[in-house]
This record gives sequence, C-alpha cells and structure tokens, in this order.
Amino acid sequence: MAPVLPHYETAVAALLAGSTDDLRAFLAQVSPKQGAAPLTATVSDLFWARWCRHAGLHSVFITELAPLHAALLKLDPADWMGLADHPLWPLLDLCRQASACYQPELGRAAEKIVTEWRTVLAPLTESNWLEALQRAQDQWQQEQQKLVRLEQRVIDNERGQLRTRRAQQIAALALNRALAGQRLSVEILRFVQLDWYRELQWCVLQFGESSPEWQQRIELTQRLILSLQDPGADSEARQRLYSLIPTVAQELRDVMLVRAQDNQLLEQHLALIQSQHVALLKSQPLASVAATPIASDDPWLSSAMTLSRDLLQRAADLQVGSSYRVRDGDTEIRVKLVLKMEDADQLLFVNRLGIKALQKSFEEFAYWLAADIAQPLPPAADSPLVLRELLGDLLTRNEQQTRARAELRQRQEFESQRRLAAREKAIIEARQLAEAKEQALIVANEKAREQELQRRRELVEEHYRGDDNQRLRLARQTAVTMVIGNWVELYDEVGRAQRLRLAVKLSASGKLIFVDREGVRCAEYERDVFAACLLNGSVRLLDQGPQFEDTLARVVDSLRRDRANRE
Repeated sequence: MAPVLPHYETAVAALLAGSTDDLRAFLAQVSPKQGAAPLTATVSDLFWARWCRHAGLHSVFITELAPLHAALLKLDPADWMGLADHPLWPLLDLCRQASACYQPELGRAAEKIVTEWRTVLAPLTESNWLEALQRAQDQWQQEQQKLVRLEQRVIDNERGQLRTRRAQQIAALALNRALAGQRLSVEILRFVQLDWYRELQWCVLQFGESSPEWQQRIELTQRLILSLQDPGADSEARQRLYSLIPTVAQELRDVMLVRAQDNQLLEQHLALIQSQHVALLKSQPLASVAATPIASDDPWLSSAMTLSRDLLQRAADLQVGSSYRVRDGDTEIRVKLVLKMEDADQLLFVNRLGIKALQKSFEEFAYWLAADIAQPLPPAADSPLVLRELLGDLLTRNEQQTRARAELRQRQEFESQRRLAAREKAIIEARQLAEAKEQALIVANEKAREQELQRRRELVEEHYRGDDNQRLRLARQTAVTMVIGNWVELYDEVGRAQRLRLAVKLSASGKLIFVDREGVRCAEYERDVFAACLLNGSVRLLDQGPQFEDTLARVVDSLRRDRANRE
C-alpha cells in the first residue's frame, strides 16, 4: 500500500489528534455522497473495503467478518477514527493475526476456526465491542499457545534434518565438482562416494563451509582424485603425479583416523590407494570407470542459476513469524515462516495448524519473491495506516474537487461575460441595422416624392411650354402656395447648388426669407422675383409641402381635362 502523501501527513495527523467535532466537520465536507446513504455508512464502508483489500485475508474468512462490518457501520466515524484506544483497532489486529494463514482447504480445522470466530464476534450484534475484544483476546491466546507448541515441535524435528540435508548437498556439490570428467577404479570411486562423502558431511556440520577444516578437505579431495589419474605419456602429468603421491596418502590417514569407527577398514582403503599409486608410478594399466556424480535433489545447488545480491539479501531479511501467500499452479497456500537456518540456508514454513507446509532454500524463496510466486502478507498492526491513507485520499480528492469547482466557476463567469458581450454587440448591431433601414426608407420615400413632383412639373411644363404668361402664372402661384419649412435649391452663376429652407413668409409684403440647416439667414426674395427665378431655373423647389402638391395636382388634372376636350 502506498504511503500517505507527505504534504498531507501533517493535515491527517492534525485531524486525528484534534477534536471530534473538527473531524466530523471534515468528514461531512469530503465524504462522498452515495444516494440517500447516511454519511456514517459511506465513510465506514470506504474504510472497510480498503482494509479488506489491504489485509490480504482469504475471501471466505472476510465473509465471516460481516458482524464486524455491520457493527462498524453503526458507529459515528468521528468517534473511532480519532481514538487510538477504540476496541476496533485491536480487534482488527487480532482478526489479521488469527486468519493470516487461514484457507478453506484445511478442512474441518478451517471450519472450526470459522465457528470460533462467529462466537467471538457475536457480541457485536448488540454493539458490545469490549466483550467481543475480550473474547477475541482469550481465544487467540489459547490458540497461540497451542500453535507455539506445534510449531516448536516442527522446528525441533526439522532443524537437524535441514542441517543434515544441507550438509549432504554441500558435500555432494564439492565431490561432483572434483569428480567431473575424471576416471577412477570401482573400489576407489565407492570409497570416495561413501566414506569420504560422510567425512565431508561431518565437516560441514561440525565446522561449517567457511572453516579452514572444510577448505583443507576440499583441497585434499582434489589432490586425491588427481593422484589416481593415469598420466599416460604426458611427462608433465607424471611429474605432477610424483609430487602428489607422497603426501596424499599420509594426509588422508591423518584426517580420517581422528573419527574412524573401523580402523581396519580404513587401513584397507589406504592400502588400496597406495597399491594403485604404485601401479601408476610403474606405468601399469588400471581398470577404471567414468566418475558418476552424486544425486542431489536441490536444484539450487546443481543448476547454473545465479541471483543478484539484492534478491539474496531480501530473503535474508525475512522475519520469523511473517506470513506469505504462495501460488502453486492454480492453487494457493498461506504459510508462516517459523525457522530461518542461516548455516543450512533453509527456510521452514507452517500452515495455520502449525503443520509443516513448505521448506525452501534462501535462494529459491528469493526467486519466488522476485517472481511474485510468493507474496508477503501485510503485518497485523498497521490498520491505522489504512485509515491515514483513506483520509489522505479524501483530502486529495477534496482539493481536486475544490480546484475543479473553482475552474468551473471561472469558465462559467467567462462564458457569462462572453455571452453578455455578444448580446450587447448584437443589440448594437440590430439597432444600427434598424436605423440604417429607417434612414434608407426615409431617403427612398423622399426620392420617390421628388420623382413624383418632378414628373408633375414636367407635365405642367409640357402643357405650358411656349406660353410664358401661363408659366409665369404657375410660378407665381407656386410662390404663393409655399409654406414655412419648404426646401429649395439655389444655383449660382457657376452652377453650384445650395439647399435652403423657407423660414419666414410675409403675406403683406410678399417677402420670402430662406435659412440653411443651422438656421442662418442666407437669401431673401420678393414673390415676383422668386417666381422669375423659378422660371429661369436659378431656383428649384425640393419640397413644396402638401398644399403645393394639392394645387399642382389640380392644375395637372385641369390640363388633362382641357386636352381631352380639345381632342
């Protein structure tokens, strides 16, 4: 399980050491809401699910802990999370200790374990945590006393066997290396693989494989076998044989006489070796066979596989009492380490019943650990670590959610401002478009009116063209019918136009006064002068108003009737 992130350790520690109200407020803030489930069930369920995953217990035993789970859901999380002495914590540790190596394959013994724990957890139906804890402590104390006796019996029985087997394997490996590719007589080969093999085993048990005594025997083994090889025509091999023979027999006697049980048999073997030495010195042929290796059932001694120093150190650091889950094909066994024999390089494991279940060398179990064939089960007393990690994760998630909410608010505010700006822009554009349409409509209407007036004037001029009196009368009538606000266009000698508006009309004197768009007085005419200007084209009416249009319409209609009568 990953540790609590460093920057949350202080916050988690402060929560657990603070007041219950502060812890309850924090849980109300960060706890996930699941439908209508109460807050207590939500937080407790999170802790329970994480504790079950971390504990590594067998799924069958987990189901038997349902009363513990149900009682946990009834508690206010703030009441047990912040109390290191709450009965929940030692009860969880006892569950882990008692069931670390439990598996249903143990048969009736497994059923008995489950039945006992049902009895232990029965008081939790009434939320009696102290009674359940007391029962668990009593039951485990009795069980542990029984297991200690059984495990010690296994240890006592296996310790000597492990050391003996290890000594056999080491001695066999040393002899096999010395005999590789060599030939010996049948009698000498039997001596080496029986009597001398036992001597090597005794030396390993008595002194260890790092002792000078063991090194002496290894060197003596190599010289003994070399002294019994036929040199043939090789002069260097024969010279080496001359140097070996005088010392090997005497050193072999000195070593084996110390603990020889049958001196007469030892002398016979020494005499046989001496006779073969003499035959080799005289170049007499000897009947020999290829040396066969001593069988060893330890693949880690006979194979060429090597492990890194880190892996070997990992196996060396294993603690007696630690539990492991070991995969064996499709099956799984749960075992406890009860014996580490450094001198024999062996590890001994028992099952939940204290019965020997597994024995492996340091090297092989180190490989199993590296290949995940064997996996250590968590220690029993780290349940508070599960809580610390849960709170750390809740803090992390709350920080992420707070940051996400802040980013969402920023995006919403930005979007709101963007929409408001777009709306204001659209309103302004719509207003401008409406004004443009209205102005275009006004211009179009004014243009249409001017065109209609122009058409009517042209019609009048067409009827009265050549008749100056009638044209003058029409011009005077136009000057008379003009009203305040009518616009005219004045042309100077070079043809430049100026638009003016009729601002004052004096009926008594017949005077007309015109101003520009700013209201500045620009021109003044008598009625007859203005009529003359209309006739010569220096003044042109732009807007004569409704009265002039009515008069002009009556004139046009009168002309049309006169034309019709003449026709």
